[in-house]
Amino acid sequence: MISLLCLIIGGCSNSQSNPAQPDMATEQSSSGVLFSGSFDIDIESMTIAQYENRQSDFVYNITGFLPDKCPGGCFRFRIVNVIGTVLEIELTIENPLAIQVYDVRIEYTNLFGKTVMNPDSYTDFLGARITTIFPFTAFAKEVGDRAFPVGPGGIDTETLYLDFPPGSPSSVNYSITASLPSNTGEPYEISGMSQIGTLTPSGGNAAISCQVDDHQNNISAVYLNSIPFIGHVAQMLPSAGLFEAEISNTLGAPVGTYNQLIMAMSPNGQNINTYNYVQITVSEDMSDMIYVDDSNTSGIEDGTQANPYNTIQEGVDAAPVNYTVLVDDSGNAYEEQVDMKSNIIVRSGNWDDSDGTGRAFIDGPEAVNTHSVYFYNVTDATIEGFRIGFAGPCDGYDWTQMLRVDGGSGITVEDCLFTGQTDRYKVYPIFVNNASGVEIANCRIASIDRGFSQNGCVSFRGIYAQSCPGLIVRNNVLADIRSTEDEASKEINIIEISGSANVIIKNNLIHHIIPRAGVGYMGAILMKGIYLNNCPGSELANNTIDSMDSSDAYFINQVMAFFIEGSDGVTFTNNIVTHIYSSGFPPPLARGVQAYNCSVVCDFTDIYDIGPGGNGANYFGSASPGVGAISANPLYIDPGNEQYDISDVSPARWGDPSFVDWDDLGPPSNDPGNYDPDTRSRMGCHGGPGGDW
Repeated sequence: MISLLCLIIGGCSNSQSNPAQPDMATEQSSSGVLFSGSFDIDIESMTIAQYENRQSDFVYNITGFLPDKCPGGCFRFRIVNVIGTVLEIELTIENPLAIQVYDVRIEYTNLFGKTVMNPDSYTDFLGARITTIFPFTAFAKEVGDRAFPVGPGGIDTETLYLDFPPGSPSSVNYSITASLPSNTGEPYEISGMSQIGTLTPSGGNAAISCQVDDHQNNISAVYLNSIPFIGHVAQMLPSAGLFEAEISNTLGAPVGTYNQLIMAMSPNGQNINTYNYVQITVSEDMSDMIYVDDSNTSGIEDGTQANPYNTIQEGVDAAPVNYTVLVDDSGNAYEEQVDMKSNIIVRSGNWDDSDGTGRAFIDGPEAVNTHSVYFYNVTDATIEGFRIGFAGPCDGYDWTQMLRVDGGSGITVEDCLFTGQTDRYKVYPIFVNNASGVEIANCRIASIDRGFSQNGCVSFRGIYAQSCPGLIVRNNVLADIRSTEDEASKEINIIEISGSANVIIKNNLIHHIIPRAGVGYMGAILMKGIYLNNCPGSELANNTIDSMDSSDAYFINQVMAFFIEGSDGVTFTNNIVTHIYSSGFPPPLARGVQAYNCSVVCDFTDIYDIGPGGNGANYFGSASPGVGAISANPLYIDPGNEQYDISDVSPARWGDPSFVDWDDLGPPSNDPGNYDPDTRSRMGCHGGPGGDW
């Protein structure tokens, strides 16, 4: 990568001890492979199977260290816990022989998309300098010289935390390596990586440091890949027992967290180097920041971090153009209506962890015509990261519009959470009216429970917009919308857009919309997943709608996953619809895609299990299947835990070939008959260019 990092340092380390060795031991210490193999993880059974490869190209004279002389095998593993997608795996190595080896490691040579969360470091042994490095788990770390317990019966156990994302292959390739007749010649660990100081897009200064451990204490060089910040590699110099480099962000790297490689070198005959990663953070310029924290009761407020405003509105009112208002979660709700203004960002961010550590919560007032967040003729403004609560009744009706936009342009609602219980009979989490260039992204509208029993019409619109040309709705989750069992009819449209040209709705997930209706003439349920009315030239791509069920209704019930009305020129591709149910009469009142007063051709679409039985129709009205449309189980990874990735053998993998997935090599094949997964996209919310979420 950089010539400075590609220097080859010669020389060998001398033996430091005289342990008992096997007959074929060499005079100089060297690292070698005990054996290589693969293990295969079965999540359902919580088991791991091992496949050995004793014909490794890297077998040295210590191969006999791990023959099959141990009960259960000399290398054993078991899954002891699963947290989300992370497996906690107990790794045990047993030494069956009366020999002494050092620096025993498991090097993970191919993880097939998985990630080791707790590597001891990385090495280029068995790989290539800088370009091919492998994480490893070291054994006998509690022993000063990392001498592995002598056998028979010498045992050590370590823990591996392995992130196993949905859809990744089950295998892991590994090699178990060791050094003899003494310790390995290269540095054996890089740890304690840290950043002291602040980098900002306009500069700043930071000291990047780490600890490098080497048995021979003859480290020749330590380098930091600081190219994004200063344009070249920095040498880290010894400082108070650490290695340190001072850098500034002279190249103006943008705000974000960067995983940068550290490389440590020392003289050893095998030219092996050790690596690890340090997280380097570029923070926003503090000069462009207004701080808010309602735990400030000092009476001194000037918007600095030391003296923050204690209401969000004070921060918004004080913020100059292009400033960010950073709002701390104090553990209490901000009980106010936030009136946004142009050219600012209002963001939830925990700069004070002494109180709350989650999202800042805006819980609007109960007064008539109030909202938790309100944009009125605002341009180029963003609200990001908040939990947003219910607010008072609107327009003389018992409605709640949690976030409302009237007029304006260039508005972004990013990564906000809308959840909770309300007794309002009409609920609109996001209501947008007569605004252009609005983007709603990465929000979660879920577990909203209308908990008050009354007759009459109960209405829910998750994202509602009218007269909003160029609207973008992407990467949102809308799920688990509930209501009590009463005689009120329910009209539920999860996303409803009207009178808006060139709308883009992509990579959204709608699932488990199963309201209760109760009995009586008014016990009706009418539901639509995504409803477009008079939205010409719009695009619907890579959305997943699963488990919408209106069959609890006593009298009338109807559900449509997609309903497109009076909207010419709609592009419809790569969408998945599953498990849509109605028991209404006359059937079919459960419908996958329905079009009215326009024609919609659904390319590369998977519609499956619409019914039950004759109560369902995949396509209705003037909607029809197009190229690549199928009706098959998409094989979600784990829908019960909201893992709607599709499996590697899913028939929905063969999506639109005119673009590729975010994790593909590309370029697009534009050929429906080409089944190379790297040259076409897959269907559903995690497919396509925007599926990385």
